[in-house]
Amino acid sequence: MIITTDQLKKILAAGASLVIDGSAMANSQLVELVSELPAAPGTITIRNIQNITNEHLRQIASIAPGKIIFDLT
Repeated sequence: MIITTDQLKKILAAGASLVIDGSAMANSQLVELVSELPAAPGTITIRNIQNITNEHLRQIASIAPGKIIFDLT
């Protein structure tokens, strides 16, 4: 199933929490998604973050403090 960023944003806005593959999304898409979280009750767990820079991880985390989980396993 292919879900667009806009569809994921609507799912988050409805109250869902998501686990997403960070290697499958551009940094701009990740930023766009997490920007929904301050007004939504859910969280986002981002897996496969090995190709995301430290700066981008900090940027993403600062958008919705406490609502972003980076899976380091």
